[in-house]
Amino acid sequence: MAFLSNLVTAPLSTLVVLTVALCMTGCSKPSAVNIALRKENQALDDRLVSLERQHFADQASMAAMRGEIGTTNPAVVDPSRLPDLFTTIELSIGRLTGPASLSSTQPTVMNGLKVQVAPRDDTGDVIKASGTLIVEATDPNQSPEPLLGRWVFEPADLKTKWVSSTFVYAYVLLCPWEGPLPDVKSVRVKVRFTDFLTGRSIGPVDRVVQLKE
Repeated sequence: MAFLSNLVTAPLSTLVVLTVALCMTGCSKPSAVNIALRKENQALDDRLVSLERQHFADQASMAAMRGEIGTTNPAVVDPSRLPDLFTTIELSIGRLTGPASLSSTQPTVMNGLKVQVAPRDDTGDVIKASGTLIVEATDPNQSPEPLLGRWVFEPADLKTKWVSSTFVYAYVLLCPWEGPLPDVKSVRVKVRFTDFLTGRSIGPVDRVVQLKE
């Protein structure tokens, strides 16, 4: 009762402070229900990503077995064994992708592209996979997008293009422009990969990069 009588006679500022403190105390910790819902949502998201990757892998494997376009190389392993192996089902284009100087005499002239690309397995992890990589550059500011350059890297070429360091674990490809430098502010880099082990054709994946301000 003494506490209640003190509240009645307390200044308005004191009551406001107490009210805010009580609200902060009540809101500072998420409820058990909210925590459980967040965990369930995260589990569902993870499950969806896993199913999408598996679906992609199944589609790519069936295309390879049918010999569809982009899967001209036959698999070197029995397709029935593929679920037991870590194989490429997707690609990612890394942050190193952008304009590059490929001339030792003109280091300020961006006369090519540097493309960082990593094969990934069905868990999303990067794997060092052999195959054929095709890189294309188009102008994203036009419709349809005109082709500005195309480069093909065969398995023998890729053996010397892998970079394994603290911050980079991927293929890093140097793609020189042929002829005059394209007069565009940005390019869309597209990459397609044909896996040597499975015959799967992965991609294309793309990323828009700035060439100049």
